[in-house]
Amino acid sequence: MKQGYKKVVLVLACMITLGGLFSSLLLGSLAGATKQGGSSNNVRNRASATTISEANRRRLDAPMREHAALTVPLLKAQLMQDPDVEAITNIVEHNNVQIANTIEKIYPGTLDEFLPLWRQHIGYYNDYLQATKEGDETGQQQAKQNLTTFADQASAVLDNANPRLNQNHIRQHLTSHGNRVTTIIDNLVAENYDTVYTLAHNEYEHMDNVADAIIGR
Repeated sequence: MKQGYKKVVLVLACMITLGGLFSSLLLGSLAGATKQGGSSNNVRNRASATTISEANRRRLDAPMREHAALTVPLLKAQLMQDPDVEAITNIVEHNNVQIANTIEKIYPGTLDEFLPLWRQHIGYYNDYLQATKEGDETGQQQAKQNLTTFADQASAVLDNANPRLNQNHIRQHLTSHGNRVTTIIDNLVAENYDTVYTLAHNEYEHMDNVADAIIGR
């Protein structure tokens, strides 16, 4: 009788031990599955964010490059008072609206502030052009200061729209853009055309960096 009792106790102990082991394995599997599921969600979220970022980059990159491509023809027409200056000005304005509308799609609510600022910075280029043509150093410095102010204000508008952006990074690229264009103007007035078009090509490429900064890449 005692032996039978001992056997029952032994069997029950084995069952309890096996049951605990099974429970541990089951809980471990569930935890692993949950962790794996969470990791999969994180991967999907990162992939989705990357896709959106790349789509925004392509969306903004084209009009930004067009802006650079139109810069020299516009400046040259203004400098030479060419008869096609009005036509080029109209195309530049179309590009202004396209850039501002694209940014509005990425950061809703920015259009009314960003578009006037973008228009103004192109006007500052003409101010610098006329001052350089006339040898007006005070006018040149004022135009450069206005371009610096533009970089501050435009980057602030974008930072307000998305605080996760690096405002200083945007400001640096917009400031660099302004400095590059004034250097183009210096060489255009001096009729250093080889340098003008080399710089213009470089600025066309640089607009990728401006677009990247604006979308936070």
